[in-house]
Amino acid sequence: MRYYRNCNVVELGFLDDYAFMIMALIDLYEATFNTKWLIEAKKLAEEVIDLFSDAKDGSFFLTGKDSEKLIARTKPGSDGPVPSGNSIAAFVLLKLGRLTMNQQFTEQGSKVLEVFWQQLKQSPAYSSAMLTALSFCIGPTQEIVIAGSLKHQKQNRCLS
Repeated sequence: MRYYRNCNVVELGFLDDYAFMIMALIDLYEATFNTKWLIEAKKLAEEVIDLFSDAKDGSFFLTGKDSEKLIARTKPGSDGPVPSGNSIAAFVLLKLGRLTMNQQFTEQGSKVLEVFWQQLKQSPAYSSAMLTALSFCIGPTQEIVIAGSLKHQKQNRCLS
């Protein structure tokens, strides 16, 4: 939901609302390593795919299938001062795909990039957040794994 007042949903959420919330949950996970944030991000990502996905091409509509029926459902892809829902959705799905090793998220995020590929080539200045998603998708990444016993970790804290 977008607005909630007096125990009533005033307006359902848009793609942007979901995408930015997922990004915030991933940021919380990266800051705290508390898996509850990653679990919530995964749940919301599954809802995004269910509610907003266009089965024909894999990009996302601004409004969900549960929203008011409109003459046309738009698929925003151009970034302005606030990035578009498709740009952020592509980025968070790609990131969640890596964090959770869920191939469905990675494939869905890649589909969004494919749909907006021509726009990226023709008007990169209007696609800065989408370019960030593309860079994350194709660019080199580093993964750092820290492994060890929790018991050993607690002992080291006592020594410092």
